[in-house]
Amino acid sequence: MAPDNMRNAAETPEQGKTRYRTFTYKTSTTWTEGRSGMLASDGKPSLRFSAPPEFKGESGLWTPEHMFVACVEMCHMSTFIAFAAKLGLPIVSYQSHANGVLEYVDGDYRFTRIVIFPTIVLSSSSAEEQVQAALRDAELVHVEKTFRTTSPVPIAAKLDRAYRLPSGQLVLVELKTRWNGGPNLSDVIQLSAQRVALSAATGQTVAAEAFVLIERPGARRSPVAHRVDLLSADHVVALVRRREAILAARISPRYTEEVGHCQSCAFRSQCEGAGRQQRS
Repeated sequence: MAPDNMRNAAETPEQGKTRYRTFTYKTSTTWTEGRSGMLASDGKPSLRFSAPPEFKGESGLWTPEHMFVACVEMCHMSTFIAFAAKLGLPIVSYQSHANGVLEYVDGDYRFTRIVIFPTIVLSSSSAEEQVQAALRDAELVHVEKTFRTTSPVPIAAKLDRAYRLPSGQLVLVELKTRWNGGPNLSDVIQLSAQRVALSAATGQTVAAEAFVLIERPGARRSPVAHRVDLLSADHVVALVRRREAILAARISPRYTEEVGHCQSCAFRSQCEGAGRQQRS
C-alpha cells in the first residue's frame, strides 16, 4: 500500500510536478576484420565482438546475440535483488545462467524466448520460501517497451518493466535514479498512464498497484522498492483531458504549491506563475 502522503497527493494531481534528468549512454564500434570488431565506451575496457559462427563470425568472441541475452539476465538479477531488499531476504550470493532461443519467424530471425535459471544462497533457510515466491511473482514479460491507445483518449506510454503473476495479472515496475528516496506523485501518474495503455493495447489485466525502484546516484546499495497505488483509468483520462484543455487555453493551469519546484522546472522562464508565493 502507498504511504499516507502518497494517498493524499493522488487526490490533487495538478499540484506537483517533478523534473527528471535525461541520461545518455555512449558506445562506439570499430570494424577490425571479417565480421568482427571492437566495442568501446569511455572509461571502460574495450571488448572484441563478432557475429556468431552460425552467421560466418569468429568463434570465441562475444556476439550481439550473447549480449542481448546477457542484458536480460543482468536486468533480471538487478530487479530481483531490489525486490529481495524490500522483502529483507539475507542473500549471500546470486548466480544465474540463461538460454536465449533465436528462431526464424515470419521471414526474419528473432528471439522467441529467454529462460533464466538463478541459483541463490541465503544466510537463513527460513527465507527460502520468500525467495521462491518472489521469483514466481517476477516473470519478466516486457522491457523498455512503448504501448499506445487511442481510446478513450490518446496515450503513448513507455514502461520500464512488466511482470506477469501466476494469475496472469501484470505488475508494472518503474526504475528511477535520483536523490529523492521516496516515490513522487509524478511516478504514480506515469505508472497509471502505463497501466491504461498496456491494458488497452494487450487486453490483459494490469494490477492497480505497482513498484517504484529508486537508486541514489553513485550508491553501491541495491535500489529500494516502493509499492504505490495507481490512479483509476477515469482519473488518468481526466488528467489527459485537462492537459488538452490547458494547451488549448480553454482553462488556466494551477501552479505548484511548493515554490521550490519552480527552481528546477525547464519551463520556468516561460511561466508567468514561476516563483509566486500565492497560488491560485
